[in-house]
Amino acid sequence: MPREDLRTRLEAGDLWVRTAVVLWVLILIVVSLRVYKDAGKVVDAKQTKPISQLLYEAGEHWIKGQPLYADEGEYRYSPGVAAVLSLFVRAFSVRVAALLWLWMGAAAFFAGFVYWMRTSMPVARDRHYQGLLVLLATPLLIGNFNTLQTNPVCLACMMVIVPATLRKQWLLAAVCIAVATSLKVYPLAIALVLLVLFPRRLWLATLVGLLFAGLLPFVLGETEYVVRCYREWVVGVMNDDRSVRPLAVSYRDVALLWRDYAGYFDQVSYQFLQFIGALGVGAAADGLRWGGKPAGGMVLRSSQGHASAGGMVLPSSQGHASGDSTQKSEQAKCHFLLGLVLCWVMLLGPSTESATYMMMGPLAAWMILEGCVGKWRMTTQALAGMGYGILVVTALVGTTPKGREFMTMGWQPVAAAFLLAGLVGWWRGAKPETGSPKSEG
Repeated sequence: MPREDLRTRLEAGDLWVRTAVVLWVLILIVVSLRVYKDAGKVVDAKQTKPISQLLYEAGEHWIKGQPLYADEGEYRYSPGVAAVLSLFVRAFSVRVAALLWLWMGAAAFFAGFVYWMRTSMPVARDRHYQGLLVLLATPLLIGNFNTLQTNPVCLACMMVIVPATLRKQWLLAAVCIAVATSLKVYPLAIALVLLVLFPRRLWLATLVGLLFAGLLPFVLGETEYVVRCYREWVVGVMNDDRSVRPLAVSYRDVALLWRDYAGYFDQVSYQFLQFIGALGVGAAADGLRWGGKPAGGMVLRSSQGHASAGGMVLPSSQGHASGDSTQKSEQAKCHFLLGLVLCWVMLLGPSTESATYMMMGPLAAWMILEGCVGKWRMTTQALAGMGYGILVVTALVGTTPKGREFMTMGWQPVAAAFLLAGLVGWWRGAKPETGSPKSEG
């Protein structure tokens, strides 16, 4: 490539990256101002408290030994989160604590996002591609930062877990599993899928990480109080049946679609459907152990800049892909596994809310870009485009007074179904792998 063309390409890539950085700095500044204002707002009993105040009160309740789950629907995170929040309460005012919570969540998310791009993207994808990827994902991400949700941190951990496991970075994967499952229940899905692939190595690391996360509250609180909090949390999670609630406060999953167009959908039937879906995801993951279908030209990167296959560094004479088909399949597996689990969480997960769909942002943006760069089939590109477009429109309409009413129509699970179909279409359309089957090393 001529030097002038290379320079032009690099400058274009830097432009998109700089645009993404500037945009997100501006977004975080605006969100910080709003969070700072809301954290100090005085509300009466009839008004909904800002989430910053709810989180701060949970930390105060932990310090005073008061019930965390007395008010139904207000605080729903695990006791471990309340224990960590108590450290913020002891050191900072509600406004400062809210800002730190926001900034730490943003830092964790972008650290995971960058790790995912650097380890799971093909070597040929340059900064131009990565900058566009961040910009395309932005519309689906903003809302969760605006409301101080923990979904960005969960997604960051899930984006790290898959490539870290395939690269055999067991400690990093275990830490991310422990952090994610301390915040939400559904990240356990990605851990269980990967345990199918790596039953020996990952089990021990995951068990240690989960034990550490589960026992941490006992270090920060009285044993009797912590046990009571865990019991109340488990009971609350088990009894959280929104199938009989109004559509406006129902979960945004397949059950919502059924209720919209076919009537009542009981919890037992939904749990059976969850189980069938989980079996399908597990079977697909198990099939990857014996060879999958790679997407051509996709290679994992190692920290040394050589081609990497599932953590096994393969030297390359020029520091780039050597073209081995076994190497190519590993990068494709990262996206396929993460995509399968995320789609299951959206469509059949235990607690899929409107805000949860932000987790589809990076994957949907990747499908749009890769569909163009990788020359996917037109039908696959169309499915990905419809899924992404519906999610963007839903995110925008959700900011309007009619947003909740629009959400009850089930557009978000429809978008997840389109993305799932596009993901499967991409995987099936890839060329068969010619390398030998890989097992756990």
